[in-house]
Amino acid sequence: MHRILILIVSGAVILIGGCVPDLSRDQQEVIGGNPTSAGAYPATGALILHGGTNGTPEQYVDCTGTLVAPDLVITAAHCVHPTLTQNQTPDFTLALDGMNATAAQIHAGATAIPYPSFNPQNQPSTSVGDEHDIGVLVLADPIYGVDYARLPRMGETAGISTGAEVAIVGYGFTVEKDLNHYGIKNNATTHLTDIGTHEIGVASPGEPQNCQGDSGGPAMVDGSGGVRIISVVSRGTTSDPSNCTQGGIHTRIDPYLQWIDQQVDDIPCGSGLSADCPMADAGTTGTGTPDAGSGGGGNGGPDAGPGGGSSADGGHDGSSCGTGDNAGGCAAGGGRSGGAAFLILLVAGVAIVSRRRMTPQNQSARMRS
Repeated sequence: MHRILILIVSGAVILIGGCVPDLSRDQQEVIGGNPTSAGAYPATGALILHGGTNGTPEQYVDCTGTLVAPDLVITAAHCVHPTLTQNQTPDFTLALDGMNATAAQIHAGATAIPYPSFNPQNQPSTSVGDEHDIGVLVLADPIYGVDYARLPRMGETAGISTGAEVAIVGYGFTVEKDLNHYGIKNNATTHLTDIGTHEIGVASPGEPQNCQGDSGGPAMVDGSGGVRIISVVSRGTTSDPSNCTQGGIHTRIDPYLQWIDQQVDDIPCGSGLSADCPMADAGTTGTGTPDAGSGGGGNGGPDAGPGGGSSADGGHDGSSCGTGDNAGGCAAGGGRSGGAAFLILLVAGVAIVSRRRMTPQNQSARMRS
């Protein structure tokens, strides 16, 4: 899931990695994956930036992010750093087709917060290190009725090792450099290739992997504590951000749990540093919040299908919201509209910031995914 941006300058297409100008952290779509079905990975969505030509508003997918609380999206720092987003605060959608999400499916971002130690001027390494490429987007209004992704518990990921199976999800390119295959939610299963204290390697050559547009997207592990999001896409392993074949580098979430916990006060029980959920209530229905999706369906893991009720953002089936430590929230879906406008925006040469894995909007200043 590389963050890739494409900027058309003097008729030349330049790929950028990351969320905006950053060749090494391009936004990558899941190469070798499959379109995500309605109800699966319900908390993962797209970060939307806006721009246009001749006064015509336009929207485009810049990165991927995941709801871990009603108003908190976890993503990569290069996806929310003002230097790389042209001082825009991204919006967020859970629509399956981020490029064509309707106004009703787009949720306004209120505050974009990159991790303080992240330096957008650094040339990111092509190996596992410590780039601090993690950030959050606080939404203007909470999104209820979603099965929020659960953060790892302290020490829970200490035992992860190379070869472990992970699920990856993102809105990036599924075919390299082809805008007809961009902005649609895809998912795949792949493996960990390297384990560092702050970053991990994800996917070997030939395996499904992230590409531009996937920046900030999750890697999820199904362990003894249930399905957890353990990392977010940072960049690729080569200096060429448009190369989505050699694996990627993700930022681990567990070293940043305390910082994440400080951003909002409504991270659900059983997630990250939050208190344990009351076990007596495990598996019960409903979040008790407005707009929660009704009907059956449970946690089910990352590949779980939709439940049997209504939900936010696109009329997809909802899931119930258990309160046990291994319970989730509720499902949400999405729709599509607007690819032609994105091409117009690209032709107009509107630059968007992304690091090694950027969005197909601007890829000359940085190299992140």
